[in-house]
Amino acid sequence: MDKFRMLFQADILLKGEINENERTGIYFVTKNLLEQFKKDKRFEITLIFFFNPIPNDVFVRFKQNEKFKNFPTVRFYRNFEVKGISKTIINPIIKNSDYDFCFSTIGGSLPDIQLPCFGMLHDVIPFLFAEYYEKSARQEENDFYQCSKKHLNRNTYYFCVSNSCKNDYLKFFSEQLNPNHMIVTPIATMRSFVLQPDMGKLSNFFKRYGATKIKSNRYILSLSTIEPRKNIPFTIRCFSEFIDKHHITDLFFVIGGGSWDFISVTIKQSLDYDIEKASATCRDKIIRLGYVADEDVEMLYSHALIFTFISEYEGFGMPPLEAMSCGTPVITSNTSSLPEVVGDAAIIIDPHDAEACINAFENLYFNADLREEYSKKGISRAKMFSWEKTAKVITEKMLQVYTK
Repeated sequence: MDKFRMLFQADILLKGEINENERTGIYFVTKNLLEQFKKDKRFEITLIFFFNPIPNDVFVRFKQNEKFKNFPTVRFYRNFEVKGISKTIINPIIKNSDYDFCFSTIGGSLPDIQLPCFGMLHDVIPFLFAEYYEKSARQEENDFYQCSKKHLNRNTYYFCVSNSCKNDYLKFFSEQLNPNHMIVTPIATMRSFVLQPDMGKLSNFFKRYGATKIKSNRYILSLSTIEPRKNIPFTIRCFSEFIDKHHITDLFFVIGGGSWDFISVTIKQSLDYDIEKASATCRDKIIRLGYVADEDVEMLYSHALIFTFISEYEGFGMPPLEAMSCGTPVITSNTSSLPEVVGDAAIIIDPHDAEACINAFENLYFNADLREEYSKKGISRAKMFSWEKTAKVITEKMLQVYTK
């Protein structure tokens, strides 16, 4: 059987292995698709790194990682020194004749290489919420998205994680993209999630994270990167009003997730402000965990009474799907891609409608039968998504285009 030689862009994997806070949705998309492609005997995979610079010691550590050490690697940019001065050139060792095509999970960022290229598109956050990036102290964030914008083109085939994502890109970049080259390709959860109740593990978890106030599984969970569009201050205010309205004493609001470095101070101040505005009773019931380790996420989902993800915008939205996989009832937004992900297996609300949010809390908190209904529907819905399905759509299209 002929082998197809694939260049697979791995910059996001390198960043995620070095810094856990970089393990956002796109990191897990990249990791899972690489695992799927590795199983496919039709492909010979070489990891390619496009962004410059990559410190040599960092690159060596990455190549020694058990998950990646068996893949050949190349760097598009090569660093060297002349008389103590660092220089960078495009790597002359990379020959287009050595590879058949290139695949990137951050598809807009592909530099000019003379190979058939396939990429994934996730969201238009930097263009819808430009103010976050204008204030960025991390210039590479701006550079990355400007690079994405520059390299979008009508020849490349793009796998869009939702219909919403596809429509958003066509709205912003209609002249640079070919709609016929944009394939809607839903993704899945960061790993396989199943319901795993274990109160002993939950208790130990809260002790490790300094949340010893919580003695049971009576908590509403929010788990995502902490950034403004996630709308967490709004959810805090609705939780506070809900608690005060019904004089509830046995329920906590647990907030997990790391934040982007360049907005972490702003977010912390915003959350502090909204927590301070809450009643004294409610203030004690809002628990901030910070970054939650990958191995603890499934257990945290599995015990939550309700999961909230009332985001203003998502390209796809993994967390609601993860929560549904664990049988947790979900409240999410009626915006962007989220209705595509959850279908009728979650309560969907306007992310700015406080009354609707409080009503959703009331319906789920006071009605165990309704929670059970959404739990079953969520588990069933989540089974519709898998990395095997995602990889199958991608590989079939790549081979169809390459061999025609």
